[in-house]
Amino acid sequence: MTGHGSGEDDQAQQADSRSLADEARRLFDRPPPPGYLEEWAAVLAEPEAEESSDVTSLLVFRMARSWLAIPTSTLVEVTESRPIHRVPHRVGGLLRGLINIRGRLSPCVDVVRLLSIEATVTHGEPEDGRRIVVAEGARGAGWVAFEADEVAGVHLVPAERLRGLPSTVERAEGHCEATFRWQDQTVGVLDPSRFLDAMEAFDR
Repeated sequence: MTGHGSGEDDQAQQADSRSLADEARRLFDRPPPPGYLEEWAAVLAEPEAEESSDVTSLLVFRMARSWLAIPTSTLVEVTESRPIHRVPHRVGGLLRGLINIRGRLSPCVDVVRLLSIEATVTHGEPEDGRRIVVAEGARGAGWVAFEADEVAGVHLVPAERLRGLPSTVERAEGHCEATFRWQDQTVGVLDPSRFLDAMEAFDR
């Protein structure tokens, strides 16, 4: 009886192994999601940052037509876009509403308005590229969030690539401290203290 049972167990294990192998093959052979290959091709095409202690880790994102970056040391997380709940009698200011981040309601600020960026018509622009960027407030009062039109990932930027502020950074200069070139774009690097302080001042 014992030998017969052992043979059945072996057959069952072999069947399970074949099933797992089939599942793994289907998983790895499936086509990538739209834009996945292009996104990683762009990331890999970026020149590698030389090993140096003078390198800044920046999250690059787009607001309307402006490309901006903020040090990752100030961030809590970047997550999928989600509903922003308006606050009654608080229409027209910097506060877009409240947003649920890990069960915690956080203020979501209108950064286009805050930075006086010229808003562009977004009809037809896919909304699945939008992301919620969550940062730790400068005053220690909690998290503040904003919705970016597009996030281009984290980039390690050596200090020698950072430049001054040309006029092409539109009207966000007041909150930027430097720029750098990325994929034929000028990216404005936000001064984290000034930017986050202004974010938390949505109530003024």
